[in-house]
Amino acid sequence: MGNGLSLVEFLDLASEVASLAHELGQAFQEEFQKHDTPVEVIDPSAWDRHKPVFERLYRVLVDLTSEIQDPPNGAEVVADHLRETAKIAKTIRDGRRSQAGRDWATYRESFPLLNSVSHELHAAIKDVHARSDEADPLDALVAVSSADAPPINTTPADLPQPSDSLVDAAARAVPRVLADVKPGREKEVAVVASALIEALRKQGHTLQAACWAIHRLVGEGKLHAAPIVKPTPFIGTQTPGQPMKSFPGAPGPGTWKKTKAGDLQLVIPECRSAPFHAFRVVATESLWRWWREIEAENQRAGSLTAGPSGAPGSPAPAGKATGRKRRRGPRPKYDAEHDAKVARDWAAAKRQGACKNDFAREKGLSIRDLNKALTRVRKRKTRAD
Repeated sequence: MGNGLSLVEFLDLASEVASLAHELGQAFQEEFQKHDTPVEVIDPSAWDRHKPVFERLYRVLVDLTSEIQDPPNGAEVVADHLRETAKIAKTIRDGRRSQAGRDWATYRESFPLLNSVSHELHAAIKDVHARSDEADPLDALVAVSSADAPPINTTPADLPQPSDSLVDAAARAVPRVLADVKPGREKEVAVVASALIEALRKQGHTLQAACWAIHRLVGEGKLHAAPIVKPTPFIGTQTPGQPMKSFPGAPGPGTWKKTKAGDLQLVIPECRSAPFHAFRVVATESLWRWWREIEAENQRAGSLTAGPSGAPGSPAPAGKATGRKRRRGPRPKYDAEHDAKVARDWAAAKRQGACKNDFAREKGLSIRDLNKALTRVRKRKTRAD
């Protein structure tokens, strides 16, 4: 077998290839869609932003040439996807060597292939890990169990508690926010607590009210505070022999521990209060039951409206809709300071080789929302200039 890489080392490098391919695919797609207009404008400097990631992808694929041709036992499918990735990379490089390819930025057209192969490569790596009998002898020693973890202290640190009315309003908004969250692999609805706070702030609630609302709902059993867990293999910026890089706003390297199930669990700092980016909140049946009660209460309150005489509280005329029609509000205003912070954090994470998809997930954002925030920052900067 090629350079004599073990199965684990081969899969680690394959994971890096999948991460780099995903990042390039997302970046190419964003650039392609941005300039997909009747009068196309090519940015000659755009390739300079993509070049470091592409060159790293190319070097790793070259280093894996022998293993791709003669893969470790059980990793043949992974090698096939790496071969497909190499074909895409060669097509991109050949395009950059031609004048027409440079003039028309033809590399952007490869984003569907990069997105597809990164997804398939990730799935193949995960399948090999699931079937692999290779186990680290120290796994049992370093493994941690979430069941044995102490309760998470969700008391907001250094944030004075606002009035009950503000906390009540923020708490009552939580179920509707979580109702739009897609259930995870355990069929549970969960988000990182800091992401829930940002969603509440976008609805007009203060930071203090959002934090204390989460703390109250956890105490009432409507939300459950749980550690953040990543399934393995982790497609990110980890290089064999090097510590795992972290993203801005997250705890530093060395804060992930392997659970008995083989996943990676974020270790919550030992302090009086846990940072809200260090744990997730899980919706319980008690939350949904409470939400149904709130909705029923709102319906009862809206079932009485002004009657023909205009007297408050008169039953609504038969055949007419009850309740008061809500007026359209102003267009939502985005927090420019929050957008700028996200852009700065992404710039720092990108310099470290972070994957855009993983960065967005750490921030509790979708790729679409992250791209919109970055676009708003660019537009504000253009207007300012």
